[in-house]
Amino acid sequence: MFLNELEELLELTQSTEFAKVAEPLFRLIARCINSPHFQVAERALFLWNNEYIVSLMAKSRDVILPVLYPALENNTTKHWNSTVHGLTFNVQKLFMDMDARLWEECAQRHKLQAEKNASAAAARKQKWAELERQVAQRS
Repeated sequence: MFLNELEELLELTQSTEFAKVAEPLFRLIARCINSPHFQVAERALFLWNNEYIVSLMAKSRDVILPVLYPALENNTTKHWNSTVHGLTFNVQKLFMDMDARLWEECAQRHKLQAEKNASAAAARKQKWAELERQVAQRS
């Protein structure tokens, strides 16, 4: 329901108004794309079937793609539904064709963030192991 209404509203939105709400709006859309409920993810990805909305996105891609990239990347490996996979790959291809340079920048940022998260998780795990070892020595 939300996504249907959103699409209708976006069809009536001028590009200047769209630019003002693009970032918070696409944070919400990214959450919908990552929904484990396949109909929610599928409906969110169907927004890219609307040519007018795609044209709005193209004008604000510098803001939208960095917000969406992690959600799209996550869907390619973690979503269980094959239709959602196919739609996700179509959206990724659209963005790659739209601006390959920006796509690569987002890919690099995402990779660096993933490495940073992995090293932080390893450090936490090591710290917990050290704490457990100290507790075991005191017992």
